[in-house]
Amino acid sequence: MFFNIKQGQFSASKTETLNAVAKTMPPAYEEYGKSYYFDHVNTADKTERYEIDGFVATDTLVDIGNGLFQLEREIRYVGQWQRTVKFITEVVTLFHPNRYLIPCVMYNGNEWGDGKEPKGLVKDGLPWVFSYDRTGIPSCSITETKEQFVALFASDADASSLESAVSVEKNQDGTFSQKIYYPVTEAPYTYARHNMFAPRRDNYITLKKGEVFRTKSYILIGKPKWENFAAANVEDAALEVFPFYKNPVMTVDDVWEKGISFARRLINECDGKKLIITGMKNDDDRMAIGYNVRHFEIGWCGQNILNCRLFICEYFRTKEKKLLDDAFEILDNWCEKQSDNGLVLAHYEWYNGGKKWKGGAYKEKQLCSTNTINTGWYPECCNMGWAIAEFARVYDLLRSNGIDKPRYLEFAVRAGEFFLEKYSDKHGFGKAWGFDGRCVDDSGTIGGFVMMGLWEIYKVTKEEKWLDCVKKAFAFYIKRDVDNFVCTAGAIDCECIDKETAYPLIQTGLALYELTKDEYYLTAAEKAAYYFFSWAYHYDALYDDDSDFTRYGYYTAGGTFVSVQHHAIDSWGSLLVCEFLRLAKYTGDERWEKRAYMMWCNAILCITQREGDVVNGLARPLGSQNEAFFNCVWAKYRPNSDQRGHFNDWLVSWVNAYRLYTINDLRMNGVNWERVSVRANGGHWPKKK
Repeated sequence: MFFNIKQGQFSASKTETLNAVAKTMPPAYEEYGKSYYFDHVNTADKTERYEIDGFVATDTLVDIGNGLFQLEREIRYVGQWQRTVKFITEVVTLFHPNRYLIPCVMYNGNEWGDGKEPKGLVKDGLPWVFSYDRTGIPSCSITETKEQFVALFASDADASSLESAVSVEKNQDGTFSQKIYYPVTEAPYTYARHNMFAPRRDNYITLKKGEVFRTKSYILIGKPKWENFAAANVEDAALEVFPFYKNPVMTVDDVWEKGISFARRLINECDGKKLIITGMKNDDDRMAIGYNVRHFEIGWCGQNILNCRLFICEYFRTKEKKLLDDAFEILDNWCEKQSDNGLVLAHYEWYNGGKKWKGGAYKEKQLCSTNTINTGWYPECCNMGWAIAEFARVYDLLRSNGIDKPRYLEFAVRAGEFFLEKYSDKHGFGKAWGFDGRCVDDSGTIGGFVMMGLWEIYKVTKEEKWLDCVKKAFAFYIKRDVDNFVCTAGAIDCECIDKETAYPLIQTGLALYELTKDEYYLTAAEKAAYYFFSWAYHYDALYDDDSDFTRYGYYTAGGTFVSVQHHAIDSWGSLLVCEFLRLAKYTGDERWEKRAYMMWCNAILCITQREGDVVNGLARPLGSQNEAFFNCVWAKYRPNSDQRGHFNDWLVSWVNAYRLYTINDLRMNGVNWERVSVRANGGHWPKKK
């Protein structure tokens, strides 16, 4: 569905002056690899008119208020011969930006990490151009200083406006040119797979005599909400420009029931020990989702300990004893693998020479010496942080219901003590550690997950040493990373800028605010949340009728991009729903509630509704869902590199566990989700399907 913004939708006491910070360039067209600006024609009215080579263009700039302008452009072809071209909308800054952003794609050059994702503004001497569907705000670019910013982005008013591409160029005088190309272009290469490129993609517009091409786009100017945070201003405006009025496709209770069913399907064995597999993939011989991927991961993708806590919650609800027994058996099996210094490998199968997985884990050069390890992988902070937090939560949940399991708290404390001792003011908790206590990688924001775990220990023990370390770590990661609008290394199968490690910073910041009432923590959490939501989609990209998205009812709005290395959408936003609701409560800004609702509606799309429902010829288990939705050209699982809008058919544990985590949080805090839906839908009750 397309939307048009209305005059006066933004209330403002003072309209910003566009001409003071940016210059709107004449229209341009590109033909045979060369671009040409139109010539300005003087007119008596307020419109701007341009002509060149048989093209006549008219621009109308509408001041919507609060620094937002809508540029309406009409290009008519009056020549004799058919022309096949691209058109370009361009804005040039009148200041010298020190930062630039293409949301989801380019975070000030993507300088962090040694991956092969697009970096900088040029490749092989040519400017990068990215298709609109790679950006959470269509074809959006932002340039900024501490005092001012300019953003340019496309409209979804119609397909001609939306199907576009974005580019940013730094000029010799230090100004920046921000461009939107029509139609979709990707150059000088298409980033088509993880660390891999395909040939550029060029689409064109063909006009015959008398035909017209029309577009709408937006320019937003102002002062960044905080230094390096012009994206926050743009995100706020985008909620108005791209309104989200959709209904959840499932009730919360239905999501829970189906989610518990799928989680139970993941219970399996490794060397005779009951555990939870990471997910299910295709069995090509039988054409069914029946092949259990032999990964047994404690946190991150597998979420063994979190799933056990959810089983325990369901036991207290239903009194089904098997749920409790399964949870205890799995938890105890992991406890047996913990080393004396508290560390544990992320994957259970690695302890017994299981197949080596290439998913970003850290491999020892020599054999480890604990717990009969003979594969030799380094423990890393994401899995360790989740393990610490969830063991502490499990212990607290059981204790509050009259069941004493000190072993689970001991697991959390032993691991927590390791990181308490290893914390550094230079690199926080680092990224990966050897069993001998060596830090083998001190990079990234990923240590934030350890901070999350230490907070959970403090909640249970009330010992100040845990709180003191959490406060130090929080201040470190906020100052070094979030204040610079970057988080890194949270997705451990990547080595790049991404969104995932913003989560523990948001969660811990809000927890510290609730404890101390110190506004510093609330502001820091809100900054991290704006950073996280810079990866979120505010609109629905367009797809062909034969795409998975169209056939199975997936839309992009509310989904979150994975990272600058993995160009796909996932449902990570489901984990942030309750944190965003807390932000709305404490800041008084209802936009956070709207964002929570958007992420939830997207996260519950395409969950298998009936056992054996067939997707892409494959029967799926009840409650299962894809891990990733390939919204742009991303050919990791498809031989056709031009295919868009397809599923990865990888039914993984974490997407389900995160949704159930959120539902449990909603229930514990007495949140009426239907009322949240009403407010998010502009005061209207969601329609029942």
